[in-house]
Amino acid sequence: MGFYSGIGRLFFAKATRKAFADKEKQERVKALLPIYQPAKLIPNDTSLTLRQGGVIVVRHGREGGKEGGEVVFRHLDEGTGAHAAWEEVLAAVGGK
Repeated sequence: MGFYSGIGRLFFAKATRKAFADKEKQERVKALLPIYQPAKLIPNDTSLTLRQGGVIVVRHGREGGKEGGEVVFRHLDEGTGAHAAWEEVLAAVGGK
């Protein structure tokens, strides 16, 4: 799907610095720290922890009797915490 990965993207990308400069996001992360237990979330294959996520919205369709779809929104996280804006995601799925 083309998602980014690697230590540089995880920690040193400009998008990561920008995302964590957001004071509101910093406060949300601080609030989660007491209940967050990272050791329980680490998979056996630790290379999986270096992958960035993203959001892909696909509009379902049928063409010629075959299942198919069209990608109507795609956002690849360029760094840690650099997520898609929910307003854009909701607009892509037809929400308000």
